[in-house]
Amino acid sequence: MAALSSGRWFSKCRHKALILALRLGQSSRLITSTARSSAVWNRDWVPGPYPKTQAERAAAAEKYGLRVEDYQPYNPDEDPGYGDYPKVKWIGAEARDPYDDIDYPHTGTNYKEVLHVRADQSVSDRYNPSWEDQSYFSTRFMLTVFLSIYFGGMALQALCEYFDIRTHMPAMPKQYPDHLWVQRGKDREKMPTVTHYTFEPDS
Repeated sequence: MAALSSGRWFSKCRHKALILALRLGQSSRLITSTARSSAVWNRDWVPGPYPKTQAERAAAAEKYGLRVEDYQPYNPDEDPGYGDYPKVKWIGAEARDPYDDIDYPHTGTNYKEVLHVRADQSVSDRYNPSWEDQSYFSTRFMLTVFLSIYFGGMALQALCEYFDIRTHMPAMPKQYPDHLWVQRGKDREKMPTVTHYTFEPDS
């Protein structure tokens, strides 16, 4: 009886705690959505239809916390499925200032910041879409250097093979106890005796 009453008490406490958490999340806006703080379930994060009128664009810009002149949705013909989600510049977490006071350093984003549709690919331990802007060399230069070293090494190896230029220290063939006679399926009785070295007595 005591176990039953304690189980009911735990169930009631858990139910009250869940209701309190939901109320706190709606009142103090503690929901983890970065673009829409009023979302309470994943269906609330789904973008709306593509805005066709100026009033719809203004409503969508207000929903995502952007100015109307800064709001630009994706082209429904080229990027279907994004609806009224804004098209923002793709900046990876690695490209952010490491000394900046960021709410989420791992993703490089702040609270209620509108994320790029591929933001999950550009966190601090993944792809950096702004690497060309931060690199000292262009992609063409790095590709040229890589191909030059790769095919240059192949050309040197081919020249050494053609002109019989030794690129390694000379070595004798590897010695085996029975020259792999039995391992090659031959008769052990006919195995020749090979002397690799002898121990000569001191004179």
